[in-house]
Amino acid sequence: LQLSSANPDPDRTRIALNPGQQRVRGIELSGAYALTENLVFGLSGALMDGEITDFPNAGCTPAEFANAPESGCNPATSRIDRTGTESPVTPDWKFVLDVDYSLPVIETHKLVVNGKGYFSDGYIYDAKGFTKVATYDRHGDLNLSLGFGDIDDTWVVSAYAHNLFEARPTYHPENDIFPEGIFSTQETNLSRSSFTS
Repeated sequence: LQLSSANPDPDRTRIALNPGQQRVRGIELSGAYALTENLVFGLSGALMDGEITDFPNAGCTPAEFANAPESGCNPATSRIDRTGTESPVTPDWKFVLDVDYSLPVIETHKLVVNGKGYFSDGYIYDAKGFTKVATYDRHGDLNLSLGFGDIDDTWVVSAYAHNLFEARPTYHPENDIFPEGIFSTQETNLSRSSFTS
């Protein structure tokens, strides 16, 4: 596996590098409970501990390079030791609640309502460059669906509403050191979700 890291020189391409090792340990749980014949609740979740266990020759992010050597970045080689840092795209915890409700109508048909929401700890999601220009803070989101179909589940027509809380990454301009920004104007339209702490 080869990753790419942001090059501190904006006139050059990104730096290619080989990643070290990472370890993710934790506990996953999942369960469902039928409150009635037509109403089912489900809960799943995970507690995770992700760590980069060996990555001594990682590429520096532009912000790390700009703050070298205080950031730990070697300005001569544009390299930094990420050993012992948290794994990207690995929240410390995440929980998902799922609700299914089925209501028989017109004898041979039924209405089906589903709601699925999650609540997650924050994390860095740039697994290639490890930049912190945009990160997910603690956030949550909700998806809903309403369907009408045959009682035997041979067909169903559904309408969906996704990402009702509009969970999006948070933009950190202090880590975006290029005058024009690493991201385009559209990509910097990032905000905190209503679940962000």
